[in-house]
Amino acid sequence: MYESYKKARDLSWEILLTADITSLPVDLNKVLKAVDVKSDFYIVMLFFTDSPRLRGSDGFVTKIGGKKAIYLNEQKVQRKGDDSL
Repeated sequence: MYESYKKARDLSWEILLTADITSLPVDLNKVLKAVDVKSDFYIVMLFFTDSPRLRGSDGFVTKIGGKKAIYLNEQKVQRKGDDSL
């Protein structure tokens, strides 16, 4: 179990250093850009799915063109004044 913790800790630090994070709070947009993950918001009413689990979720992760993407439910996420995370 300690080995799993060490791997997670080391990878976290590696990502923060790669993203040039030098202070708190962490800018998630910089982190996502550093790991090449797209993020965007979606509106449940306009998102077509038969999955009740997905409709009630805060968001989901998927792959688009081989790259990971995070989609956040616009109604469940607090924004800080702009359209980014």
